[in-house]
Amino acid sequence: MVAEYIKKYGGTARRQRRRREAYAVGQVITAAVKATGGFDNTKIITYLHSGVTIQSVLGAVKFNSLGENNQPTAYTFQWQGAKFVEVNPTTDPGATKILFPKPPGRTNP
Repeated sequence: MVAEYIKKYGGTARRQRRRREAYAVGQVITAAVKATGGFDNTKIITYLHSGVTIQSVLGAVKFNSLGENNQPTAYTFQWQGAKFVEVNPTTDPGATKILFPKPPGRTNP
């Protein structure tokens, strides 16, 4: 999804996090609408709370009975130079790599 977005609109992979999140929301609601046959809010909530796992650009999404995604993908960010960048997961070929050990002089925020 990110590669196609960059091809069409430009930009870089590390700047696409919010777009991936929005796209994943669209994937989840699309799956729910298809599964329930419409836009009935009660049916969609029941479906999403049923324990079904939906695949998205951010990984698996599975809601518990309270509506919490209990299979979220963890992301790691790191200060590199003067920038705070996403370094994990690195599914994009152009993604920034984790620097280890911590650069000299950097203190914890």
